[in-house]
Amino acid sequence: MMTRFLTKVSVAAVVAVSVVGASSFLGIGVESAQAASLVGPLNDLEGIEDLVVGSTAYDVEFAPGTYNSAFGTPTFLNDQPGAIAAVNAINTFFNSVNFGDNFGPPRDGILGNRSRRYLLPYLVAGDGVAVTSKLGFYPTALVGNWTLGRDFVSEKDDAQVPSYAVFTKSRKVPTPALLPGLFALGAGALRKRKQRLAEGAIA
Repeated sequence: MMTRFLTKVSVAAVVAVSVVGASSFLGIGVESAQAASLVGPLNDLEGIEDLVVGSTAYDVEFAPGTYNSAFGTPTFLNDQPGAIAAVNAINTFFNSVNFGDNFGPPRDGILGNRSRRYLLPYLVAGDGVAVTSKLGFYPTALVGNWTLGRDFVSEKDDAQVPSYAVFTKSRKVPTPALLPGLFALGAGALRKRKQRLAEGAIA
């Protein structure tokens, strides 16, 4: 299991403490909601947990190697706006923790081993070989922040590329807006259980 080096707990995690008991009683499998957190050494990041893009929380893995080894079907395939939003979400989080030049996914070495970059694929060409990705990078030669770069085109079996950002949906506790309904379901189930016990005692 990868070691978590930085955790920023949100208010949602506090709310989750009140929900877990009710959800367990109802047989609903959930995990505590948290703010995004980094996974792995800060100078060689393995991923991010619970990164929110739009209204969906994802776990992100930074996977070196080829497109073929990293993906079945990318989450944002044929969804350029979604890919841009995902890269912006990663960059915003990276810039919020602000660890400077020696921070980020593994260095790719393409720019003299000076650049921190990652790729998020969103398009596969008609021949099924060429992949177009959105590029997130930190311009270490300048004073700058993580930012959205130009499109990066590579082949599926090319291993001389930056790490790929692999998104999978994470399991989170229902949002605060849904909590009243969850508590109501729990209370209703508890009343029915008490009623059945009482009827059994009378019989």
